[in-house]
Amino acid sequence: MAAVVTILSLTIYAVVQQDLRLTANDPQIQIAEDIAGMLSAGQADQLSFPPEKIDISKNLSPFVTLFDQKGTPVLATTYLDGKVPVPPKGVFDYASKHGEDRFTWMPKAGVRSAVVIAKFGGKNPGFVLVGRSLKEVEKREDKILLIVGLAWLVTLFFATVPFFLYKKLKIKLLK
Repeated sequence: MAAVVTILSLTIYAVVQQDLRLTANDPQIQIAEDIAGMLSAGQADQLSFPPEKIDISKNLSPFVTLFDQKGTPVLATTYLDGKVPVPPKGVFDYASKHGEDRFTWMPKAGVRSAVVIAKFGGKNPGFVLVGRSLKEVEKREDKILLIVGLAWLVTLFFATVPFFLYKKLKIKLLK
């Protein structure tokens, strides 16, 4: 009984955690595809980005970085430690082959972002990276872990106590 309760609890946590993490990419997917489409269509003049740059270690807002086809930053709405953060070269290689890449990026300890990078064509081909902090998603994951953990303990208690009481009662009745 304990094994079944444990497996079900772990399954519930894993499903909810994955749903939270995977849906954390939704805004970035839309923004990256929209920007990549506009750049591919030669509509760069229709794009506008906020003038102030955000520090991704302190801000929850989505951020955008445009890279040339070599992976060099061309324009960024963000910084980290005074510089534009650049993902590993393998990310650009993967996006070149598959059109986009979706991943969790940790450019510095304690700074985790849900990121989408999309390749775009046109006159000046390159990549658009869109990300946002996972801080709030991770808080929700921690709450879900606590809830499922408590539910696991309560369920385990109520599933096993009657068994032990029955066993103890049965032993007394046999004597």
